Amino acid sequence: DTVLVGTDFGGDSLTESGYARLVKRWERGQDLADIPTVYAGERTDVIVAASVDRTPGFERTLISRAVDFFNDEIYELRALLESHGARRAAARIEAAEVDVLAKLCDDMEACVRRGRKRDLDRITALNAEFHQRILDSAASPRLTALVPTVVQVPLVTRTFHLYSADALARSLGHHRELVAAMRAGDPVWAASVMR
Repeated sequence: DTVLVGTDFGGDSLTESGYARLVKRWERGQDLADIPTVYAGERTDVIVAASVDRTPGFERTLISRAVDFFNDEIYELRALLESHGARRAAARIEAAEVDVLAKLCDDMEACVRRGRKRDLDRITALNAEFHQRILDSAASPRLTALVPTVVQVPLVTRTFHLYSADALARSLGHHRELVAAMRAGDPVWAASVMR
């Protein structure tokens, strides 16, 4: 229901080479004229493009900017934004909020305990709350506005359904490590977990 679009939106939406200069996020039912811009390149760039990697455990949204025919800049937006948010949150988060994150980890782990059917929809909801709380603790309105443009719950839901038991355990382990970094108040550690 959500795609990243690079096309001729009119105006100065194309590069001087005639390729897309803007990447926008379109959701089913939206008019193309009303969709938000996720990234804007320069008019002198060759092209700006977007792609999504759904590899379990390595999900990411990539924006590439070809500044000429030989040089690209590739931005892993999700990793950049979320690691920056985790860094800020680790320096600001209250102990009570870290306890809430730990409880969310408990709840996610309970969804996959041996003998239970994996409740992936519940894990998705808990994961969204976990990451939203970290984002809120970062206390940055700009991050709050940007992160939803590159991390969509439908993408996370589909990828959780592709996880093997080992991949899901690894993901839950990363959540626990992030809680430990937050509890230690270590911004560098928190940011590295989110990359």
